[in-house]
Amino acid sequence: MHEGRRGPRLLAITPPAGPVDPGVVSAWDAGRAVGMAVLLREPGTPPGVLVGADHRLTPLRLACARAGVPCLLSVDAAMLAELGVAVGASGVMGVQLRGDPSARTLERARRALPEGWLLGRSCHGAPAPMGERVDYSVLAPIFEPRTASPTPGSGKRAVGLDPLRAFAAVEPHVLALGGITPERARACIEAGAFGVAGIAGFFGPLATVADNVGRLAHAVVTPRDDAAPPP
Repeated sequence: MHEGRRGPRLLAITPPAGPVDPGVVSAWDAGRAVGMAVLLREPGTPPGVLVGADHRLTPLRLACARAGVPCLLSVDAAMLAELGVAVGASGVMGVQLRGDPSARTLERARRALPEGWLLGRSCHGAPAPMGERVDYSVLAPIFEPRTASPTPGSGKRAVGLDPLRAFAAVEPHVLALGGITPERARACIEAGAFGVAGIAGFFGPLATVADNVGRLAHAVVTPRDDAAPPP
């Protein structure tokens, strides 16, 4: 990983379709305290459209910018050439590449990113470690996802904790995704994950979200973190 950068402990992934209440940001205080980011995700949407003034996620992105919650863009590797139109969009501070990107693709993405932006990747099954090529990796699905895929038949088999443990042993800053509850989040951290990601737990009725994010934030703070002196 590049000096001074690392992935979030909690990653809120936007629902694949439909409206999103920007007021939900107010329910994320506990997540912000441990390190949280939001992945703006709408499969197939180019970066410039994703940050466009009229896009459904723009009110959320602007609310995140006001609250100091970094936004990341979910991008297909084929869309890297279009990334420039998204640079400068309020609140956007990184990119997560979809579809198990190769080492060469990650290196190309790093060259395309502005200085200081995070670079993450989505990966599945038993991915190869990428080391300094990437700032964080999202491994999925660990458990059966709680949010249905927008593409019928595209779901992947839940891998469980053992592959997560093996991957986290060789790759820093792994986030666990797929069916993550606060109880399962703790098991993922004990298996070596740096943090967790999800959709359902971060969006919905504000009281429910605040409770869930508070419990997730507590779950990802390891005993070593608890014992560490304040900076």
